[in-house]
Amino acid sequence: MVTMMSVNFFSWHCSHLHKGFTLIEVMVALAIFAISVTALTGSFQSNINNAARLKDKTMATWVAQNKLVELKAAYNLNKSVPSTTKRVDKVKFAERDWLVETSGEKTLQGALVKVYIEIKKDNDDEEQGALAILETVFVAKK
Repeated sequence: MVTMMSVNFFSWHCSHLHKGFTLIEVMVALAIFAISVTALTGSFQSNINNAARLKDKTMATWVAQNKLVELKAAYNLNKSVPSTTKRVDKVKFAERDWLVETSGEKTLQGALVKVYIEIKKDNDDEEQGALAILETVFVAKK
């Protein structure tokens, strides 16, 4: 019976010695956690940038649709198609300034005029692309 107690004491003593994590295990866990957080941070930043870009494109689309409504109202009122010369207007919408570029071209059918409406941010950047482009066709009324 004495030998049995010494075995039990030895197994109890060894099991208490091996509880917890070693320094290497903790360092590996922290490295994995740091890599995961870095990847997630990049993903979150990308989502924030995409949301801001989508907001700009949505507002630009609304500005283009508003310009189209203005052109249609003038078309119905004056019975004339929009001009084919390029025109740039500054518009304030949602507390922001926008550049509205309106241009047109006559088609081969003669009675049709294709109108382009391009919307850009008003920020002195000449190289920026249009956030929204709307194309439509007007028919010359007789």
